[in-house]
Amino acid sequence: MRRPHKEYSLKFNFRKEDIRSNTIMDPFHHYSEYRVLVCKSCQYAIQLTQIITHLRSDQHKLLRSQSEELANKYKNIQFADPRMKQIAPATVIVPIDYLPIYHDGLACNHYHFICRSRDWIQRHQQEVHNIKIGRGKRTVQIEWTTVWCQQFFTGVGQHFFQVQQTNQAVNPPTNGSARLLQLVHRQLEQKKKIIQQKKQVIRDSEDATEVSSWLERTQWIRHLEGQNRVAMAQLIKSVDIEELELQEMEKSIKRLVEKARQTILQKRASTFTLHRVQSFQPGQDAQKPFHVNMGLDTLERYQ
Repeated sequence: MRRPHKEYSLKFNFRKEDIRSNTIMDPFHHYSEYRVLVCKSCQYAIQLTQIITHLRSDQHKLLRSQSEELANKYKNIQFADPRMKQIAPATVIVPIDYLPIYHDGLACNHYHFICRSRDWIQRHQQEVHNIKIGRGKRTVQIEWTTVWCQQFFTGVGQHFFQVQQTNQAVNPPTNGSARLLQLVHRQLEQKKKIIQQKKQVIRDSEDATEVSSWLERTQWIRHLEGQNRVAMAQLIKSVDIEELELQEMEKSIKRLVEKARQTILQKRASTFTLHRVQSFQPGQDAQKPFHVNMGLDTLERYQ
């Protein structure tokens, strides 16, 4: 008596090559107006020389013959080179299909520059427009606008461009694996955004093994916890000419430090005190006393 599974195996005895050749679909969309080729499932543009490598990667896992067949379909098309020029629409348009939409774009108000990082937009405005973002009263009005943006390429030639904020949905992925990949991309973007926000805020370390004697001694984390790291970094800059109040404060601190230094040099502080001052551990003395006998150039650098 024959086993049932052998009977079925005869009915579906097709060659794998025949099945693959009939089911292979073009995963790309060609935008002729921008001269780019976008992978619909991965949602970014691919250069012509990278088509075969991309199709054989873990995202698609196609055979070399299938990858070459799809690459030959586009070999006679002149695609734009992202290494030579920025590829983007000339005006603000509706979102482009098969590209992710980012709602956290930062557009410079003075130039066609868009990024998704507050650090990058501040660096751009300082280096290109000489806009100073300083302390207290010197803080200028924000010179950028939050926009929606997209990009064709994610590596070489990465360039964000602004798109319209619309309720019209962009064409969703057409199959289950593409939708899953899109969901993964969204979750990664949200995770990156959360990590970036955490990096910008000063807080105590969650790692119990991370110990800094200096931070324990100065208690800077306790005093600055919750403050924006970028804003705090601006405070270490030298005082400008127009900051008269800060100039007086700086002079007062220098006088205080110099008076303390002279007190030690004149041996008006006991050696026990100097051992305690040198220590980073509260309640413990250091092996060596605090040393202030240094050259003027070294003292200037410390100040």
